[in-house]
Amino acid sequence: MSETADLEPKTFDVIAFTKGRNYPEDTVTIYTDEAGAYELSKLDFKISRTNPNNPEAVETLERDREDLRERIKSSALKVHMRAVPFSVLEAIDDKVNAEFDGEQVTDEEKTERLVHSRLAAHIVSVTNASGQTDSRTWSADDIAAWDQALPRESVRKLIETMTALTFKATYFEEAGLNADF
Repeated sequence: MSETADLEPKTFDVIAFTKGRNYPEDTVTIYTDEAGAYELSKLDFKISRTNPNNPEAVETLERDREDLRERIKSSALKVHMRAVPFSVLEAIDDKVNAEFDGEQVTDEEKTERLVHSRLAAHIVSVTNASGQTDSRTWSADDIAAWDQALPRESVRKLIETMTALTFKATYFEEAGLNADF
Protein backbone atom coordinates (compact mmCIF):
# COMPACT_ATOMS: atom_id res chain seq x y z
CA MET A 1 0.00 0.00 0.00
CA SER A 2 1.36 3.40 -0.90
CA GLU A 3 1.95 6.13 1.63
CA THR A 4 -0.74 8.25 -0.03
CA ALA A 5 -3.44 5.60 0.06
CA ASP A 6 -4.64 6.78 3.45
CA LEU A 7 -4.74 10.35 2.21
CA GLU A 8 -7.32 9.70 -0.49
CA PRO A 9 -10.63 11.28 0.45
CA LYS A 10 -13.56 8.97 1.06
CA THR A 11 -16.75 9.68 -0.80
CA PHE A 12 -20.39 9.24 0.08
CA ASP A 13 -23.80 10.03 -1.39
CA VAL A 14 -25.07 13.06 0.53
CA ILE A 15 -28.59 12.71 -0.88
CA ALA A 16 -28.88 9.09 0.27
CA PHE A 17 -27.41 10.09 3.63
CA THR A 18 -29.95 12.85 4.25
CA LYS A 19 -32.90 10.81 2.95
CA GLY A 20 -32.26 8.32 5.72
CA ARG A 21 -32.28 10.93 8.45
CA ASN A 22 -34.34 10.45 11.56
CA TYR A 23 -37.34 12.61 12.27
CA PRO A 24 -38.41 13.34 15.83
CA GLU A 25 -41.15 11.16 17.24
CA ASP A 26 -43.40 11.44 20.26
CA THR A 27 -46.32 9.65 21.82
CA VAL A 28 -49.19 11.60 23.32
CA THR A 29 -51.88 10.05 25.50
CA ILE A 30 -55.41 11.28 25.06
CA TYR A 31 -58.59 10.18 26.81
CA THR A 32 -62.00 9.74 25.24
CA ASP A 33 -64.20 9.43 28.33
CA GLU A 34 -65.24 13.06 28.55
CA ALA A 35 -68.28 12.19 30.68
CA GLY A 36 -66.02 10.38 33.14
CA ALA A 37 -63.71 13.38 33.38
CA TYR A 38 -66.69 15.61 34.15
CA GLU A 39 -67.97 13.17 36.78
CA LEU A 40 -64.47 13.05 38.31
CA SER A 41 -64.33 16.83 38.64
CA LYS A 42 -67.75 16.80 40.35
CA LEU A 43 -66.63 14.00 42.66
CA ASP A 44 -63.41 15.83 43.54
CA PHE A 45 -65.46 18.87 44.46
CA LYS A 46 -67.76 16.71 46.59
CA ILE A 47 -64.77 15.14 48.35
CA SER A 48 -63.37 18.59 49.10
CA ARG A 49 -66.70 19.54 50.73
CA THR A 50 -67.09 16.31 52.72
CA ASN A 51 -66.62 16.54 56.44
CA PRO A 52 -63.22 14.98 57.26
CA ASN A 53 -64.71 13.90 60.59
CA ASN A 54 -66.84 11.41 58.65
CA PRO A 55 -64.17 8.92 57.52
CA GLU A 56 -66.71 6.41 56.17
CA ALA A 57 -68.14 8.99 53.77
CA VAL A 58 -64.67 10.08 52.70
CA GLU A 59 -63.57 6.45 52.14
CA THR A 60 -66.65 5.70 50.05
CA LEU A 61 -66.09 8.78 47.90
CA GLU A 62 -62.38 7.95 47.52
CA ARG A 63 -63.27 4.41 46.34
CA ASP A 64 -65.75 5.89 43.86
CA ARG A 65 -63.04 8.29 42.73
CA GLU A 66 -60.54 5.45 42.16
CA ASP A 67 -63.14 3.43 40.21
CA LEU A 68 -63.86 6.46 38.06
CA ARG A 69 -60.14 7.08 37.47
CA GLU A 70 -59.75 3.47 36.29
CA ARG A 71 -62.70 3.90 33.95
CA ILE A 72 -61.12 7.03 32.48
CA LYS A 73 -57.74 5.27 32.14
CA SER A 74 -59.43 2.54 30.11
CA SER A 75 -60.42 5.19 27.55
CA ALA A 76 -56.77 6.12 26.93
CA LEU A 77 -55.37 6.21 23.41
CA LYS A 78 -51.63 6.48 22.88
CA VAL A 79 -51.06 8.32 19.61
CA HIS A 80 -47.59 7.78 18.17
CA MET A 81 -46.58 10.69 15.94
CA ARG A 82 -43.59 11.47 13.75
CA ALA A 83 -42.46 14.70 12.12
CA VAL A 84 -42.61 14.85 8.35
CA PRO A 85 -40.33 16.67 5.91
CA PHE A 86 -41.32 20.17 4.87
CA SER A 87 -41.70 18.90 1.31
CA VAL A 88 -44.59 16.73 2.54
CA LEU A 89 -46.20 19.73 4.23
CA GLU A 90 -45.82 21.76 1.04
CA ALA A 91 -47.44 18.95 -0.96
CA ILE A 92 -50.32 18.85 1.55
CA ASP A 93 -50.77 22.62 1.24
CA ASP A 94 -50.80 22.35 -2.55
CA LYS A 95 -53.32 19.49 -2.47
CA VAL A 96 -55.68 21.32 -0.11
CA ASN A 97 -55.40 24.53 -2.14
CA ALA A 98 -56.20 22.59 -5.32
CA GLU A 99 -59.09 20.81 -3.60
CA PHE A 100 -60.73 24.13 -2.74
CA ASP A 101 -59.72 26.00 -5.90
CA GLY A 102 -62.74 27.91 -7.21
CA GLU A 103 -65.03 26.67 -4.43
CA GLN A 104 -66.86 28.96 -2.08
CA VAL A 105 -65.50 27.93 1.29
CA THR A 106 -64.63 29.88 4.39
CA ASP A 107 -61.06 30.29 5.56
CA GLU A 108 -62.06 28.25 8.60
CA GLU A 109 -63.15 25.29 6.44
CA LYS A 110 -59.94 25.41 4.44
CA THR A 111 -57.79 25.70 7.58
CA GLU A 112 -59.62 22.78 9.18
CA ARG A 113 -58.95 20.61 6.11
CA LEU A 114 -55.31 21.64 6.16
CA VAL A 115 -54.94 20.75 9.85
CA HIS A 116 -56.69 17.41 9.33
CA SER A 117 -54.44 16.63 6.36
CA ARG A 118 -51.31 17.53 8.28
CA LEU A 119 -52.35 15.51 11.34
CA ALA A 120 -52.99 12.52 9.10
CA ALA A 121 -49.43 12.74 7.80
CA HIS A 122 -47.99 12.84 11.33
CA ILE A 123 -49.87 9.94 12.95
CA VAL A 124 -47.99 6.66 12.82
CA SER A 125 -50.28 4.54 14.99
CA VAL A 126 -52.83 4.62 17.79
CA THR A 127 -52.85 2.09 20.62
CA ASN A 128 -55.77 1.65 22.99
CA ALA A 129 -55.60 0.81 26.71
CA SER A 130 -55.91 -2.91 25.87
CA GLY A 131 -52.79 -2.76 23.72
CA GLN A 132 -54.55 -3.08 20.36
CA THR A 133 -52.92 -0.93 17.66
CA ASP A 134 -54.40 0.81 14.65
CA SER A 135 -51.57 1.39 12.18
CA ARG A 136 -53.65 2.52 9.23
CA THR A 137 -52.46 5.17 6.82
CA TRP A 138 -54.54 8.08 8.04
CA SER A 139 -56.46 10.38 5.71
CA ALA A 140 -57.83 13.87 6.24
CA ASP A 141 -61.32 12.34 6.22
CA ASP A 142 -60.31 9.89 9.00
CA ILE A 143 -59.03 12.78 11.09
CA ALA A 144 -62.14 14.87 10.37
CA ALA A 145 -64.36 12.04 11.63
CA TRP A 146 -62.12 11.50 14.64
CA ASP A 147 -62.09 15.24 15.35
CA GLN A 148 -65.89 15.17 15.68
CA ALA A 149 -65.73 12.29 18.17
CA LEU A 150 -62.80 13.34 20.35
CA PRO A 151 -62.96 15.78 23.24
CA ARG A 152 -61.61 19.22 22.25
CA GLU A 153 -58.76 18.88 24.75
CA SER A 154 -57.59 15.70 23.01
CA VAL A 155 -57.59 17.35 19.59
CA ARG A 156 -55.67 20.30 21.04
CA LYS A 157 -53.00 17.94 22.41
CA LEU A 158 -52.60 16.26 19.02
CA ILE A 159 -52.21 19.59 17.24
CA GLU A 160 -49.70 20.82 19.83
CA THR A 161 -47.64 17.65 19.44
CA MET A 162 -47.72 17.90 15.64
CA THR A 163 -46.57 21.51 15.85
CA ALA A 164 -43.77 20.70 18.28
CA LEU A 165 -42.53 17.84 16.10
CA THR A 166 -42.56 19.60 12.77
CA PHE A 167 -42.25 23.32 13.18
CA LYS A 168 -39.64 23.65 15.86
CA ALA A 169 -36.61 24.73 13.87
CA THR A 170 -34.10 24.94 16.71
CA TYR A 171 -33.58 21.28 17.65
CA PHE A 172 -29.84 21.35 17.00
CA GLU A 173 -29.38 24.66 18.80
CA GLU A 174 -31.35 23.48 21.82
CA ALA A 175 -29.33 20.29 21.96
CA GLY A 176 -26.20 22.43 22.24
CA LEU A 177 -24.94 21.34 18.85
CA ASN A 178 -23.21 23.76 16.59
CA ALA A 179 -20.61 23.67 13.85
CA ASP A 180 -17.86 23.14 16.46
CA PHE A 181 -19.25 20.05 18.15
